[in-house]
Amino acid sequence: MKKALILLSALLGVLNSFAEGNTFEGNLTLTSDKNGTVAGKNVLAVKNDLVAIDPGVGQQMVLNVKTGDFFTVVNQGGQKMVAKLNVSVLSNLSEMPSFLGPFSNHLGGKSDESEVKATDEVKTISGYKCKKYIVKDAETVSTIWAAQDFPFSLAPLMDLLKATGSTNPALKASFPMQASVKSTKTNDVTGFSVAVEKKALDDKLFTLPADLLVMDMTPLVQQMLQTNDPAQITKVLNSLIPK
Repeated sequence: MKKALILLSALLGVLNSFAEGNTFEGNLTLTSDKNGTVAGKNVLAVKNDLVAIDPGVGQQMVLNVKTGDFFTVVNQGGQKMVAKLNVSVLSNLSEMPSFLGPFSNHLGGKSDESEVKATDEVKTISGYKCKKYIVKDAETVSTIWAAQDFPFSLAPLMDLLKATGSTNPALKASFPMQASVKSTKTNDVTGFSVAVEKKALDDKLFTLPADLLVMDMTPLVQQMLQTNDPAQITKVLNSLIPK
């Protein structure tokens, strides 16, 4: 799993439009697959830097990719409240909680030994011209189709998670629209594709209930990371952030 984290660490760099901030508004539908079989779908409702995760399905979850603040409505002992976590405290985890669907497996870890090759192949995905890249490391070979003109970037979040230190310069103006990762040990192939739907979104998707108590979990999680097994921290976080 840790080697698979290389994929987006190598990809999600600063977009050409990043100096102006994220400007996309609409839905990103992420379809993940394994060995040719669909493994799941997640919808990310995006408005500038705000992401509502699978809106209308289960508990409300909102992430600000610029500040790293993550909010979710939880039920603790029969009482509803808003749990807040700044994800920057998770930078040392090798695996992220599953709040971003197929993206989550690629948010942790460091990509220090990957080899990135840009090809001349291009194709259009969801209306965006994408270039093909090959990323190799000791355990995986990844194929990525990345768009250079997509007006949304996870780069601020990657920076907070300290996962972009070795991003290849050729990909700094790119956003992954389609990717596959083949294990050189098992030959298993996992991947995802992104479908884009531009549309105006209701601000209510990104607004947490004002009458609920907000519990900031950041200091607690930070303390637990200093004293406990990171795998246990991931388990605790996933109990609050369902798959």
